[in-house]
Amino acid sequence: MKEYEDLVRAWDKQQLQQINYHRLVDRQTGEERIVRGPQMYVPEPTEDIVEKQEALMISAFEAIIVENKGTGLKRLVSQPGLWYPEPYEVLVEWRTAKLIEETDYAVVKNILNGSTSVRPGPTLLQLGAYEVLVKEAPKIVLRKDEFLRLVDRRSGDERMVPGPAAVAPALEEDMPDGVGKAALLDGNTAALILDKARAWAEFDCETFGRGFFVGADRDPTVLVYCGKVGVKPPLNEK
Repeated sequence: MKEYEDLVRAWDKQQLQQINYHRLVDRQTGEERIVRGPQMYVPEPTEDIVEKQEALMISAFEAIIVENKGTGLKRLVSQPGLWYPEPYEVLVEWRTAKLIEETDYAVVKNILNGSTSVRPGPTLLQLGAYEVLVKEAPKIVLRKDEFLRLVDRRSGDERMVPGPAAVAPALEEDMPDGVGKAALLDGNTAALILDKARAWAEFDCETFGRGFFVGADRDPTVLVYCGKVGVKPPLNEK
């Protein structure tokens, strides 16, 4: 000790093993810090040890949700290994990953912005801090001569999926016509189709000898078959 100095307090050094951590709070400022092992340390004079814990072991199939008490924000921790909290962080819940089989798909919703996303299998689904599982269903299997028209009920946009395929529709997509059958065009056959968006007809002569799939913005109910290749029939021909 030096001149004019008095001993106010004395305590032993704190020893931490590899899996240990201490949470300390400054009595004057309220600031918080985390001290991780392995090490020996001495708290600052104005610090109190408010928590002595062991780090959590996270496996490859597990995750945790932690919340920052200062900001109220949550985050997902899925990195396998030992987890030590950051200052002001507390454990909210444990989560276990869900296996989505190859024949299935899942639809996940973000509760912050309302957006949805499709997670086709096979996958190990781990939901984020602000995600919830809203749907799990089998994929729609299309054969080589089949197709599926999907319509977004919000925007009205359409998309066409030809087979063979395993389809995972979005949550906002409807299937108004179900699974459709492709029209087979041989070497002596062509097709006249009507584009619903542009209101004009198109003579298709590029698909001879294979299945013909109507585009997403075209109407298969007005498909007209022509006996001679290269001859465009009038639009009102049946």
